[in-house]
Formats: sequence, C-alpha cells, structure tokens
Amino acid sequence: MAVYMIEADKCIGNPDTPHGTAQLYLGYCEDGRVLERLEEHRKGRGASITRAMVEQGCTLTLVLYLPTLTRTDERN
Repeated sequence: MAVYMIEADKCIGNPDTPHGTAQLYLGYCEDGRVLERLEEHRKGRGASITRAMVEQGCTLTLVLYLPTLTRTDERN
C-alpha cells in the first residue's frame, strides 16, 4: 500500500462555515497504482472532495507519494 496527497490549484468551499475550505486530499492505494489513481481523481471518479474540486474546475496535482505507508497510516 501507499499514501499520497493531491493538491487542487485553488480552494473550494466556504471559509465562513465550520468546515471552511479544502485544497488538499490525502488518500491511499495499492503500491504502484498512484498515477492511475490520480487519473481517476482527475476524471471525477475519486473521493467526493476531489469530485467537487473537479466539478469546480480545479486542476489536481500529485504533491506527495509515500510508498511505504498503509491505510492505517493514512487514517492516523
């Protein structure tokens, strides 16, 4: 497994709400599949937050890839 971070080129959301805005997404996938997973996010087939980013016209970029971490690490 591997942990990765995606960054949108702009924030989405409302800074006046309790949850504010989002610009980063942390996820996990099988090792060696991170680029395929990034493309899924870019096509709007990823997590709900990255789908919202794509719907709002954001460009998604892989900014961190940690191939030795697991889903447990991603959750902590």
